Amino acid sequence: MATHTSISACPRHVGDARAPSRRSDHSPRPGAQPRRCLAILGLASLLFGCGGCSDSRISDYDAATAPPTPAAGSAFTIPSGREGVPPIKVAVAVKGDGRQPSAGETVKLHYIGTFLDGKEFDNSRNRGAPFEFELGDDGIIKGWHLVIERMHVGDRWTATIPSPLAYGSRGSFGAIAANTDLVFDMELLGVR
Repeated sequence: MATHTSISACPRHVGDARAPSRRSDHSPRPGAQPRRCLAILGLASLLFGCGGCSDSRISDYDAATAPPTPAAGSAFTIPSGREGVPPIKVAVAVKGDGRQPSAGETVKLHYIGTFLDGKEFDNSRNRGAPFEFELGDDGIIKGWHLVIERMHVGDRWTATIPSPLAYGSRGSFGAIAANTDLVFDMELLGVR
């Protein structure tokens, strides 16, 4: 389960918090949340898939028998595990020497999310706080599981994740359009 406990529902099920108020006096609605909550909800919707919205099972990859991390400067692909879905493309920036995570463990990482054109949509470094979640949690996009389960602590990889392994045809809370491939610069900081 993710450490962002204030966000527990699929954005599709929450309703559109950005919808205009029907109040004509432009005063805040009773019980309205600050804009910061909307930003957090948007961030969470970028990272968390909807548990019941799509097939988000992680692969049968076994970290214990995985080959060593490729060398810095190398590139490789990770099979999607789905017919007709392209593989994830990975470029290794830094080779770590720590251990790999296993399903059920909590991973801690920094990431920068961009579109294919380089436009940034999210950045944990700018927030000054790494992101933590349980590997195997159905609330996280499948592409992240496929990448992170292969990383070692200290690795920094750039992964291009095809849309079906990210937010697919549903997109994400208006911030990511449907059928959009995404690029994540990911640095695995720890496993517990």
